[in-house]
Amino acid sequence: MTTDLAQSVIHLLQDQQGFMTSNELAGKLQVSYKTIQRVVSRINRAYGNNVITSEKGRGYKLDYERFLLSRLSGRSPKDLSFPVVRGLQEVVTEKSLKTLMLQAF
Repeated sequence: MTTDLAQSVIHLLQDQQGFMTSNELAGKLQVSYKTIQRVVSRINRAYGNNVITSEKGRGYKLDYERFLLSRLSGRSPKDLSFPVVRGLQEVVTEKSLKTLMLQAF
């Protein structure tokens, strides 16, 4: 998975009011649900806290407050580079993610 895939997961969860299952995320990004689980795990490790929470039977949810605090405190991901996966429908570039975050303020 690429940095773009991780950013796409964050973006999709950011736009979601409630929870999204790994199957829903996988369908939107054209990857397996296992890939989504790995990406979420790597995102949480990279940010140093659980910016994406999960509940059994409900799915994943972005803790937007933790996410912003991590970004603003300089604890942004050290390494979100993964092996390349092709065929993504939605790719959110780092620049557009930063733009979205700046619009929140």
